[in-house]
Amino acid sequence: MSAALNEQDLLCKVFGCCLAGDKLDREVGVLKTAKGPIGPNKLLIFVRYTAELTLEGLKKLGLPGIKPNMCSR
Repeated sequence: MSAALNEQDLLCKVFGCCLAGDKLDREVGVLKTAKGPIGPNKLLIFVRYTAELTLEGLKKLGLPGIKPNMCSR
């Protein structure tokens, strides 16, 4: 699932204008200012927020009272 998420994120950042999102890796970076493959205009605008649903991740989000097991069904 992680590889599919990274591939989808890469494609969205190449073809679209990413307003917010984490960097893909050290080589690719964030791609916020990259030009699209068909010219300077991007085909879509998108935002990707990836929340880490662990104790540490929830604390970083300012949600220390929520337990990770409360985030899944």
